[in-house]
Amino acid sequence: MQQKIKELFTKEKVKSFFLSLIKSPLFYITLAAIIVDIITKWIMVKYYNGIEQGPDGGVWVIPNFIKVTLIYNTGGIFGVGSSNEAARVALIVIRAILAVAIPVVYLLKGQELKKRYKVCIMLIYAGCIGNLIDGLFYYDNITGFTGVVDWIKFSFFDYIFNLADSYVTVCVILILIFIIIDEIKEAVIRNRRGEFSMTPEEYAKKMEAEKKHENNNQKK
Repeated sequence: MQQKIKELFTKEKVKSFFLSLIKSPLFYITLAAIIVDIITKWIMVKYYNGIEQGPDGGVWVIPNFIKVTLIYNTGGIFGVGSSNEAARVALIVIRAILAVAIPVVYLLKGQELKKRYKVCIMLIYAGCIGNLIDGLFYYDNITGFTGVVDWIKFSFFDYIFNLADSYVTVCVILILIFIIIDEIKEAVIRNRRGEFSMTPEEYAKKMEAEKKHENNNQKK
């Protein structure tokens, strides 16, 4: 495994990966998602004046359904968690780890993933980066306020969130749905092939034969 990682992370392969990423529409989707998150937060900070903040304040965009309000969140996603410096530092560390881990996973497995998974992973990355920027730089002595900027509130949901939170939450749910759908499709295909009626030994032999056939086709 270590040898495989070393081979994958050679200077040439990493350079090739980043060049191909820059040419990919996914790169610009991710960049746009981060920029939109930052811009919407600063619009709220700059123009949300004279309106009561928090869950009970705000302006209804669609009456009794969705409104915009404003809080500076030093807890977790959707404001969950204690609002103190230790919680903020912990979240910065977690988001920083994800900011490094997601590109590594993408580099390791990106070629094997379907496009819908790639889009979701990159939007999750955008969400991590968006809130990581808030956590690292939004302090009173820098911006005049402290915490992640949350501004979206649904009437049926107790917590206030932002676009970065939405990217992460929606895409995690979509990935789970995609996995379930893919597993069901695979089960249907395997059932049609009669694999569920095979003994474990018969199934192992069948898989071995198919692997040999696939390897032979690749050599041709």
